[in-house]
This record gives sequence, C-alpha cells and structure tokens, in this order.
Amino acid sequence: MLGLYGPVLLGLCLSASMEMAQLYTPTRDTSLLDLTTNVIGSALGVVLAIAFERIAWPWRITPREAVVDQSALMLVFCWAAWQLFPFFPVLGIYAPTRKILSLATGPLFSPMSFVSAAAVWYALGLLLTRIGVRNPGKWLAYSVLAVPLQLFIAGRAPTPSDFLGAVAGCLLFAARSRSKAVAATEAWAFLGVVVLRGLSPFRFAPAATAFNWIPFSALLETEWQYAVQVLLEKIFYYTVAIWLLRASGVRLWRAVAIVSASLAAIEALQIHLPARTAEITDPILAILMAFVLFILSRETGKRFRSAE
Repeated sequence: MLGLYGPVLLGLCLSASMEMAQLYTPTRDTSLLDLTTNVIGSALGVVLAIAFERIAWPWRITPREAVVDQSALMLVFCWAAWQLFPFFPVLGIYAPTRKILSLATGPLFSPMSFVSAAAVWYALGLLLTRIGVRNPGKWLAYSVLAVPLQLFIAGRAPTPSDFLGAVAGCLLFAARSRSKAVAATEAWAFLGVVVLRGLSPFRFAPAATAFNWIPFSALLETEWQYAVQVLLEKIFYYTVAIWLLRASGVRLWRAVAIVSASLAAIEALQIHLPARTAEITDPILAILMAFVLFILSRETGKRFRSAE
C-alpha cells in the first residue's frame, strides 16, 4: 500500500512546502489550486506506473513470450504523452473552429512534417510489435486519430502534413518486410530523419551565432507547456533512434555514441542556421535516455530469465 499512497503523499508534502515557501518569494503567489493540481498529477503518475507495470509484467505467471520489452513500452507511453499533451480539452467550439480555419488558410503540405510523421508512425508500429500487441497494424491505424484529436486539445495545432504523414507511416509499416536485414535500414533511415529535422530549413548563414553550453537552459526559459511538448518530442526521437540501432544488432554504447555524435554535429551546424538555438542539450539528453534504456532493458532481461 505504501507503493500506492507514498508517492501521492510525497507529492503533497513537496507541493505544500513549495507553496508555503512562495509566501516569502517576491512576485510569486501561494495557490490552493496549484497544490490540488500537483496532488492530482502525483496520483495520475501512480496510475500510469501501475498501468505500465500491468502491461510490462502481468500479475499471473507468464511464459517467456509474455515478457514485454519495457523500453519499447516506455516509448509508446512517451509517444502518447507527446501527442496528447497538455491533456486539457478545449471547451466550446470556438477554438476547434479557429484551428480548422487556420488549416484552410495555411500551407497544405510541408515535406519535413510529412516525412517526420511518417517516420514516427512507422517506428510506433515497430514498438507496438515489440510489446506484443495483437494485430499492431490495426492499433497503429487507430493511433492516426490522435492527430485530428489535437483539434480538441488546448495549445495543439495539427497540420494536414501531420495527418498525411501518419497515414503514410501506417501504410509503410503494413508493407514492410519481415527480414532481419531490414532492421538496420529502419534504424539508419530514422536517424536520417532526425538529422534532416535538425538541419531544416537548410538555409545556412555565413555569420555564426553563439553556442549555449548550459544544458536545458533554453527549455527552462521557454513557456512551460511548449517546453514540455518539445522535451517529449525530443525524448521520443532520440530514444527511438537508439532503440532501433540496438534492435538492428548494434551494442548500446555504440548506438549511444552514434546518436549523440550525430546530434552534436547537428548542433554544431545550427550555429549557422537562422532561428535555431545551438546548444549542448540534445547530446546530453540522448545519453540520459540511453541510461534509462539500459535500466529497462536489464529489468526486461531479468524477468525474461525468471520466466524460463
């Protein structure tokens, strides 16, 4: 029971302490609403942890085939959080109508958004397959609905290219080959998409901007909802790139080195890209997520051996 109530009580104590400390902090206000939402967030975190545990390791005695790849399951959870964040529904019809009108007046097709969405949904299909979902193609098709659903989520604005790319990713997954040699192509193709995204829009300026050596400083200076959305997006892309390289047979440390070096090269080139922030955050984030993959993979291995 402590595993259920302990995190919620810890969240309550931590949030209450922070709110009381704000009484003595200029320009900050103590709010009971903040305390309530923080406690609710702690409770939701416990619920998600229970759901993760139930999927990754059912309470019944399972054979070896029933042991789920927890790193793949974590990435599926990350994809869902990225697509549905900040989880606040839009009230009324004004905001969805405005979003639809902006779609009609904005650009109908963006090649980079299309390719990115196709890569994301194709990778999602591979993740669903790894966690043992029955008929992953069907569930992958259902997941495309997450794009139009964003019309009814506060702060999200889907584009036609996102939807078309998601559909294309589903079709590519349905037509993929089952041979092991394809795994390497999938991994390097996804990493190529990451590189293209980092170098877009490919207009280099002769004058270089400053390089930021303070990790996560740009995210901390950004409005928090947008910052969390960007962080979830980066976590998914970089961790999936490492995961796919591992799935193709590359050792973890080599996969981390390849992805981190690629991200470092992208950041080095971004000093010549207008409207881009060159910083050390992305390579460090990839290394941190590799550590998470290592922990989850080791736990999956232990449970796989215990089920023999």
